[in-house]
Order: sequence, then C-alpha cells, then structure tokens
Amino acid sequence: LIDLRKKQSVFDPYADFSFPETVNGVFAIERGNDTDAVICLFNLTNASIEMPDFIDLVDLIAHSKFDGSLNAYEMVWLRK
Repeated sequence: LIDLRKKQSVFDPYADFSFPETVNGVFAIERGNDTDAVICLFNLTNASIEMPDFIDLVDLIAHSKFDGSLNAYEMVWLRK
C-alpha cells in the first residue's frame, strides 16, 4: 500500500481533501481536485454495507471496478 500511495499525487500532504457524507459506519475522505481525485472508504463495522453511489469507480488496491459493496472492516481507494 505504501508504494501505491507514493504513486498517487492526491495523497500529497498539501493536496485538497474533504469528508463526503456516507452511511453510518463508513468513514470517507476525498483527496485531490476536480481533475484528479481519490475517495477512500473505510467500513468501520462488522457487517457488509452497500455503497451504490460509488459503483463502477476503479478500486486502486484491487485493480478492478468497485461493485458497490464494502465487506466488514474493508477499505477501498476509488479513483474518480
């Protein structure tokens, strides 16, 4: 994860960030700007949670499209 993080300019300490609203139990932070952004989602519960607003964004960790489901305690980094 550290190598992947280093390759993403949105994780620069001075990059813009925001905290989008999500469902209970999910922490979200968006890093970057209008042209390059990553949304990090963290499921802080012991249950699977559906996140339909983020379907089809690219999961940078899994190298696949996000299916909209976060397993218990799962995290994803999604490219906008």
